[in-house]
Amino acid sequence: MKPRLILPEVVDPKNWKGGFLKWTDPENQYILQTVEYVSGAVFVNTDRVKPADMTSAKDLLKSEYKGKIVSHEPRRSGSGEGKAAYYLSVLGEDYVRNLYLGQKITFSRNHAQLLDWIVRGVYWIGLGLEDERVDMFRRERFPIAAVTQKDAPGYLSGDSSMIKLLKNAPHPNAASVLVNWLASKEGQEIFSRFAGRPSRRTDVDVKVAEWLYPNPGFNYLDTMDYEYYARKRPEVTKNLVQLLGQ
Repeated sequence: MKPRLILPEVVDPKNWKGGFLKWTDPENQYILQTVEYVSGAVFVNTDRVKPADMTSAKDLLKSEYKGKIVSHEPRRSGSGEGKAAYYLSVLGEDYVRNLYLGQKITFSRNHAQLLDWIVRGVYWIGLGLEDERVDMFRRERFPIAAVTQKDAPGYLSGDSSMIKLLKNAPHPNAASVLVNWLASKEGQEIFSRFAGRPSRRTDVDVKVAEWLYPNPGFNYLDTMDYEYYARKRPEVTKNLVQLLGQ
């Protein structure tokens, strides 16, 4: 796809964060990532848990939270699996076993149900919740907040912004027009606003949930990195099932 990018505002590296267009394939020409955000926040009911008491991943292992944590299903593809895979990658098997099994976490595949449990205080802490849903309820002043754990601040994702072209597509010129527009300022403003994700373009300033912005002071795992995404993560997710059971 790289040769198809022809708009000056698209190919100019100064228009992109870090001074470069981010390609996620080894050849740096096939898959373009246009947004980057932090995923994997921990969400708490602020009537039950003080955000200041949840600054470390170790805090989730406290006895008072046993039976009070919910997660999107970590043994199936989705946000719950992403969060659990992240913990397994950075904190290891013992931590994952102690958290998901030792703390008797309740699993659900229903995002609306997970959020409802948290805002009503049925459960106090949520993992793998959908950021957009949480942000909507937070703006309506429901008692829910995102907390960042310094020892496990989350992982970088590109989500649905990954752009690639099909080989031998019937209308390659039309595809070229589309990808150039998607990577342009106008395209990224619309995409970022619709997706609720921060663009990698430096000239796009669409406000999204504050916990989605990478903080220069934290060390994040880049799950869009080819080595991790294509090679390590499949092993990690396989280990998850072995650790947590079917």
